[in-house]
Amino acid sequence: MIAKASAPKQGGKILVGTASWSDPGFVEFWYPKKMRPADRLSWYAQHFTMVEVNSTFYSVPDPMLVRRWCDVTPQDFVFNIKLHQLLSHHSTPAKLLPPALQKKLRLEKNAKVVPATATINEMLRAFAPSLEVLRRAEKLGVLLLQLSPAFSPRKHELSELENALQLTRDFRVAVELRNRNWVEAEQLEKTLDFIRERNAIFVNVDAPPEKHFTIMPSELNAITNSDTAYLRLHGRDSRAYITGKSVAARFNYNFTQRSDSEKHWGSLFRRLRRRGNCFELGYRVEAPRSPAGPPLPGPLVRLKRWLAAHHMTLMTIADTPHSIALGSAIGIFFGFTPLWTMKTLLSIGVAWVFKSNKVAAAIAVTLHDIILPLMPAIFWWEYKVGYYALHGAQPRRIRIGHVTIWDYLHSDVFVRLIWPTLVGSLFLAIPSAIATYLVMRMLVSRARSEGPPVRTS
Repeated sequence: MIAKASAPKQGGKILVGTASWSDPGFVEFWYPKKMRPADRLSWYAQHFTMVEVNSTFYSVPDPMLVRRWCDVTPQDFVFNIKLHQLLSHHSTPAKLLPPALQKKLRLEKNAKVVPATATINEMLRAFAPSLEVLRRAEKLGVLLLQLSPAFSPRKHELSELENALQLTRDFRVAVELRNRNWVEAEQLEKTLDFIRERNAIFVNVDAPPEKHFTIMPSELNAITNSDTAYLRLHGRDSRAYITGKSVAARFNYNFTQRSDSEKHWGSLFRRLRRRGNCFELGYRVEAPRSPAGPPLPGPLVRLKRWLAAHHMTLMTIADTPHSIALGSAIGIFFGFTPLWTMKTLLSIGVAWVFKSNKVAAAIAVTLHDIILPLMPAIFWWEYKVGYYALHGAQPRRIRIGHVTIWDYLHSDVFVRLIWPTLVGSLFLAIPSAIATYLVMRMLVSRARSEGPPVRTS
């Protein structure tokens, strides 16, 4: 059994933090330029009193890395740990489990893992050394059990959480439901009673006003634990929350102006004044802002942020670094080819064949839109290189008004124009794809590790 967790001594205090300190938006817009990744947590801890560790949703952190987190943060700093997705009813491929656990359970890497009691127990045992480091440093806050929106009362029972809650009963556990049906009508009291009876913490949210099934209502202000409450700020942009393709897109919202949401927070905080801790958590894609807000950005800054948004989307896809990097490399590869109207479909199809991330492939192939004005020159260079590679001579000038998708079927157009350009594109596409894979794997791995690489024991 995992050792009992000792709560940090934060009675009656409001702790404020964000979901991850290595968010690409922070790196781009908030941390000092040229700051080493190893120094970011220390800088973050000078401005916030708590952080929610997001990388633990995907993997088990190394205890040596966790020890470094403790060493570079103030004594009263708190780490909230998001429990692995296996425990929270998200679809979990075996490749996201620790290698030792994969081997013990004899699972194929692409097999889906069933959250059985034995498997959950093994996963918690894998987490135990890292949690013990935080416990000894008195920096372990709450374990966050963040359920999938697919976990609904129409298909599931709250009793399905019993195993995870029992195995973590010696910790403070916060439960975040993401399906509104759990708090509708008569189901509300049943839900709160279930969480209250297990001394768990119901996660309150500040969310868009839309009554969509994935949006929890903001007005609940439910307190189910005698000394701790948890508030997460999800933003007020209904359209982005519902249709966003990534975490970064869904929660991109800035609480820069006084609003009705402050009345909601104030009411909750007043009720907690004599009860203990309140962990306030907000996900922000852009950097934390001063009360006055920043000046309006110029055109170059807006372009830079547009590029950063693509980068952040790739960083926050729920998949392995290898899968995201390979999908991105496939998208970049096809972006350099002259297959104009088929690039996206081909990227997604090839990503599926190679079992890489299809969303990353679809995003990466569109990044060539940034250099769209230069593409005619690039295609002309590819045509010349491809023609020379095929015929050993420079091509003669050809005049074609335009090429449509139907022209691909014309043998003369394909042989004289498309085939040499396709061959020439390989001289750009292959090196670019290899470089993209290596860089993206490094960046995603670094973002998931929440800190600098550390040698494992």
